[in-house]
Amino acid sequence: MGARAGVYRFSTAFIGEDYRPVEDVYIEVDDRGYISSIGRGSAGPGVRAEGVAIPAPIDAHVHTGDYALAGAGLSLRLEDLVAPPDGLKHRLLASMGPEELELSISGAISYLRSTGSAAAADFREGGLAGVLAARRASSRAGYRLLILGRPGADGSFEEVLRASDGLGLSSPLDHMDSLRAMMSSAASYGKIFAAHVAETRRSRETGDLEAVLEAGPPAPGFIVHGTFLSEDDLMALADARVGLVACPRANSFFSGARPPIAAALRAGVELALGTDNTGWIAPDMWREMEAALRLLRSQDPALADPRRVLRAATLSGARVLGMDRVGIIGEGWLANVVVLDESVISPSVDPLSAAIIRGGPGHIRSVISGWGA
Repeated sequence: MGARAGVYRFSTAFIGEDYRPVEDVYIEVDDRGYISSIGRGSAGPGVRAEGVAIPAPIDAHVHTGDYALAGAGLSLRLEDLVAPPDGLKHRLLASMGPEELELSISGAISYLRSTGSAAAADFREGGLAGVLAARRASSRAGYRLLILGRPGADGSFEEVLRASDGLGLSSPLDHMDSLRAMMSSAASYGKIFAAHVAETRRSRETGDLEAVLEAGPPAPGFIVHGTFLSEDDLMALADARVGLVACPRANSFFSGARPPIAAALRAGVELALGTDNTGWIAPDMWREMEAALRLLRSQDPALADPRRVLRAATLSGARVLGMDRVGIIGEGWLANVVVLDESVISPSVDPLSAAIIRGGPGHIRSVISGWGA
């Protein structure tokens, strides 16, 4: 459901930046889609949505065009499968007609919506045509898709930047001659600049992090993957206030590597989560949160806190994407809320851990969207 103005009541809600579970809660939403008040007990007659209220996740990195490529190239190495310009993925995308591409993007959007994701950042291949296809599909669906384009075959980026929400590069190393101009132009338009960095050991050893940090100011809004970043690299990210969008399931699938998310948190990096390539990894942020919680436990048990994981999937995702007052259930914040069945958290010792481990499309009763989607 959209965020109709009114009062919503929940058996439990995870409130504030500490996501504390509060029982018997009402939330009042104003006609702009923002939460005007939160209280305990009944607030009188109003719209009732019994269940568990949790902030809606934000998928901070996804490739929606890949959705139709499910199952392709399962035996191939990462570079042979997805690296531009000749990886199998890019050859298949290039063979798609406009309608086929839109259908693929629409399928990914439908899946994202079914999981309760409030928004997603789409790294859109195909130059201007790819951006426009994503714009048509997201507009038709009424879904909050931030489209981060990349230069077309001719290397031009200005048209792409004007038509999109920013730039999302496969690698800064592919655009060394124009990298500084791209970052400066994105900043002048007030749009996002982001790039894949250190997804492979080879790209890190070739200097992709230095390339993107030294091309500024301004610094990029965020980088994606960071799988082979060292602790010193992560400190440099934190000092530059550059966010990191980690994709644990995709890294495990494509290369068997694991992003250093515990070290990123220790360094003070703004850590968000994304699901990456929709043709091979389902765009389901519940499963991404579960994977991140397990990974944190293996890397540093002291950091295996479900609140850190939910923050990465909500508030931090909103922040790296430049969204204001988005990502928590709080007064004055946009009402983006997923309503889960009570059975997701009961019985349990820790309700938030239970919500992350058990949550998913099969347990979603409804979605409240402050954007009205």
